[in-house]
Amino acid sequence: MPKQHTIRAFFRSDFARHGSLVFISTSIVNFASYALNLAISRWVGVAGYGVVASLTSTLVILSIPSAVFATIIVKQGAELNAVGDTRRLAAFSKRTLQISASATLFTIAATVLAHDALARYLHLADPRLTLVAGAILALATLTITMRALLQARHDFHRFAYSTLLEGGLRAVLGIALVSINHEPLNAMLGWLAAEAIAATYTIVASRSPAATNDDGEVAVYLDWRRIAQASAGVGASAAILTTLGFADMILVKHFFRPREAGLYGALSLGGRVLTFGLGFIPTIVLPKATAKAMRGESALPILRAAAIVCATVASLVLLVVGLEPTVFLRALVGTAYADAAPYLLPYCVAATLLTFAGLAATYKTALHRFQYVGPTAIVALGEITAITLFHATIGDIVRTLVIGAALVLCTTSWGLWSKPAVSPDTRSGDAVKRTELSRQT
Repeated sequence: MPKQHTIRAFFRSDFARHGSLVFISTSIVNFASYALNLAISRWVGVAGYGVVASLTSTLVILSIPSAVFATIIVKQGAELNAVGDTRRLAAFSKRTLQISASATLFTIAATVLAHDALARYLHLADPRLTLVAGAILALATLTITMRALLQARHDFHRFAYSTLLEGGLRAVLGIALVSINHEPLNAMLGWLAAEAIAATYTIVASRSPAATNDDGEVAVYLDWRRIAQASAGVGASAAILTTLGFADMILVKHFFRPREAGLYGALSLGGRVLTFGLGFIPTIVLPKATAKAMRGESALPILRAAAIVCATVASLVLLVVGLEPTVFLRALVGTAYADAAPYLLPYCVAATLLTFAGLAATYKTALHRFQYVGPTAIVALGEITAITLFHATIGDIVRTLVIGAALVLCTTSWGLWSKPAVSPDTRSGDAVKRTELSRQT
């Protein structure tokens, strides 16, 4: 039957196989993260958990440049991989490592200069926390960008190993250190050690197979005009969506008392169970959609499959949270945070809307369509302004998040199903021909 054939084809597809692999690895990491947050929330107290949550959100936002660079790496690397140009992919990998190493050194220097100011803004009594956070950011720059090469080559086995090392060791080392001394600093030190190990593995694993058999340096053809356009679009998109997902925690830590910030940290963790659970979807969608478009094929089947998975998982999570928010939150972080339960369902709704907005933005990025960036930026600015001006209670902030996420979903989804006038490379066929011609010269 046609329907059965469609189902069998889906489960045999690369999307299903690679998606399952990344889903399993991210699920293990999410479970480890849950165990870590469970330990931290109980051992360091509500106020201490607010410190860890605010530093985590700060690191995510400061990682935006790395995430932007990683997305560009995936797009450019996927195009080289799609036409089988292994030698230029190897040269591209080498250049990526050089740029990432320079960015790491810059991050270390910036941390030394700015860590005191950041500690004051977040009301942190121990400035060592921001120093350690800066070191984590520097190493994460290497991990994120070099892992993008694995994603571009569709090497999701090593991608999964890198993810497991980073997230799994962070939990194991963090729990071990916090159990010795119940301080937020120990949780951050565990993260730092895990990041160092993950960065080392990812650098080694991301070496292109052609790098060891290279007959000499080979030039990499890069359309710098298109890269500049893509960088602007990808950069703005990543900055907007990441800020919408994490800036609220930083603002709460700045405006609210320590206990309230801790409660909000637990609330945001509950909402991000959904976000992190579906985090593997964009990882698969971007290179798959890019590769299909490069071959002149429609990428809509990839989007439909991803949307179905997101809708199924989101429905289950929202059902559980809607029925038993207090039980869900107590299981996640303990009884001390039960006062945040009334806000959990609307926060999860906002997280769901933002997850679908991220999926739509990832798909449009793969097709080089960035018309949504301007309207989405306006919505993001309005949301941050509203939180800054109207933050009397946690409820005020959560309501603002729901409205903002709904508007962002509208701006990113507008025209989503329409067929683009041109391919993501402006002329996909020309891109392939250029690469083939360059390989002959």
